[in-house]
Amino acid sequence: ALENNGGEASAGADAAGAASAGAAQPKPFYRLQHGATCPKIFVGGLAWETTPELVKQHFSEWGAVVDVILPRDRDTGKSRGFGFVTFDSIEAADKALGATHEIEGRPLNLNPATPEKADHGAGEPTKRLYIGDLMSTTTDEELKAAFGEFGPMEDAIIMRNPDTHESRGFGFVTYESVETAEKVLAQGEVQVGTAMAKITKAQPKGGKGKGVYDGGKGLYGKGGYGKE
Repeated sequence: ALENNGGEASAGADAAGAASAGAAQPKPFYRLQHGATCPKIFVGGLAWETTPELVKQHFSEWGAVVDVILPRDRDTGKSRGFGFVTFDSIEAADKALGATHEIEGRPLNLNPATPEKADHGAGEPTKRLYIGDLMSTTTDEELKAAFGEFGPMEDAIIMRNPDTHESRGFGFVTYESVETAEKVLAQGEVQVGTAMAKITKAQPKGGKGKGVYDGGKGLYGKGGYGKE
């Protein structure tokens, strides 16, 4: 009996050791080196005929790609020659930014897709908010459900190409009161579907600057309320 007990104790120790050895190891620390500040990157230099599927296939070498947006010209329906790729991690985006890329024989120009830092307390009070970093598959219903939790809304809309009806990756939410809008604005970001959407004040038409996002890099268009 004593030998049997000792055997059981030894077996238990071996099992515990095996479990410890099989436990998930901590993820190695990755130091950002190429300017990424979010999992999304701007990709320029694309050919008109390049498809989202081809872009996703190419960038999957640097990490899991969760979304690809290729804006199209509203008159011709052709690609505008740039797009946005969203990875599942900022580390993957940073690694992609540090590499040289070419698709269909064309060298690509990459930049971090970074929204301008906004002073949430600056400017006139507003009931209308700009919602950025939306997935191309996000629906108006998902937008309304996510922001409707904060209070009554007047409207919630995702901006789309008028010809192809493809999402342009951003939208607007208007609340019934300034107080509710300010409360949501203070959140900074809200989960919409599977993505974290960035929130800033919507810039009225004719306002200063080039919109919430940096127009100098071709990001998201100019001017207020989503009209280019």
